[in-house]
Amino acid sequence: MSSFTPRERLELVKNENYWDKARVPKTDKMVLLPMPEANARTAALLSGQVNWIEAPAPDALPEIKQRGFNLYSNEEPHVWPWQFSRVEGSPWNDIRVRKAANLCIDREGLRDGLLAGLMVPATGTFEPGHPWRGNPTFQIKYDKPAAQKLMQEAGFGPNKKLTVKIQTSASGSGQMLPLPMNEYLQQALAECYFDVQLDVIEWNTLFTNWRRGTKDPSANGSNAINVTYAAMDP
Repeated sequence: MSSFTPRERLELVKNENYWDKARVPKTDKMVLLPMPEANARTAALLSGQVNWIEAPAPDALPEIKQRGFNLYSNEEPHVWPWQFSRVEGSPWNDIRVRKAANLCIDREGLRDGLLAGLMVPATGTFEPGHPWRGNPTFQIKYDKPAAQKLMQEAGFGPNKKLTVKIQTSASGSGQMLPLPMNEYLQQALAECYFDVQLDVIEWNTLFTNWRRGTKDPSANGSNAINVTYAAMDP
């Protein structure tokens, strides 16, 4: 590392004396610029300010391809779920509510629309065929009528929506488009009698709050939190 300015730039230079000569970098210098906003990253790439970005704006993919850039993508072994509070009084303690929330989301629509194909719809922490998947009796899928029926059984409906509050962040830690994606969930769940409130905070603060738990004042009244859940360990 030759220089570091927090939240502005990191400059790395080649170590000619590295012990493994086969792994000595081919470039003399690399400059890393933090750009949490997808459109800003994409504009920097298309203008020539940078040579590479992670997670471009999905609606810019046609132009990026037309300009001759190479696109690389792969599945990653983690998901970004809403982790529900299960303390006394949490609205998520009712299994009908939890099932309804899962059934109300059109994951394929999210993939094909907002994210332009850059996601794999998740049906759990582990997908079918994985040895840790097990044989769950409840299958995650899109079934809005079934979701609405479950919510009505739980005592909610068009004139009596269930208010839930979700803590999330606008960027950070390799997330894709966390705020637009949460707004997609917010709009979808409104059709199943949920009133979703989003509490948007900074990524590191979000993780600190996650560790403190839902009873801590930092939860700000939220009853779910949107942070990564890795699938590398059982």
